[in-house]
Amino acid sequence: MEPVEVVIARLAVRQHGLVTRAQLRAAGLTERQIDRRIGRGQLVVVHEGVYRLPAVKPTYDQAVLAACLATGGVASHRCAARLFRLRGFERHPQIEICVDGTRAPALDGVVTHRMRGLERTSIGVLPVAMPGEVLLQLAGVAPTRAEGAVNDVLCRSIATLPGLVRFLQRRGARGRNGTEVLRQLLADQVRAGAPTESWLENMLLDFVRQRFYP
Repeated sequence: MEPVEVVIARLAVRQHGLVTRAQLRAAGLTERQIDRRIGRGQLVVVHEGVYRLPAVKPTYDQAVLAACLATGGVASHRCAARLFRLRGFERHPQIEICVDGTRAPALDGVVTHRMRGLERTSIGVLPVAMPGEVLLQLAGVAPTRAEGAVNDVLCRSIATLPGLVRFLQRRGARGRNGTEVLRQLLADQVRAGAPTESWLENMLLDFVRQRFYP
């Protein structure tokens, strides 16, 4: 049987320096031993039941994963857009997650949303909402930047246009925030025939639209 320290280190390496209370118990530590490590500063509390090794520097990805581990949720909205490195969201500072349940838990420094039937994937070890779900969320909370994100998803082949259309038919609903905006953006893509490849092309497109050029 491996020493507890080795098990903890292996977990932390995979999880951006994080371990959970459940994982520590599974590694053989008792509740008292875990609390003793916290008291001695060998574990830093990030959220209830989620700890950081003190030698590991805090990062954005680590903060996202800590919130997901604490709630069972996934990165969503502008936070997921940053993780996907979508155009216009590369520096978004806020942590946003979605939980699939009846109650959105409150975490310090985290915006938590609630959504039933959430479709999820992962970026490395980070759980995130599916690209189509993220675009629908962006269309609701950041409609002026959603077009650039849609173009980026298509340009980089993160998703296909037919796939996004099918997703919207499955998940979009009358009255759901963002549905009509995303439906219009996808219709524009069908007419355009190809996505823009940069913010410069987006600016040119806006210039043309504002002057009603064909």
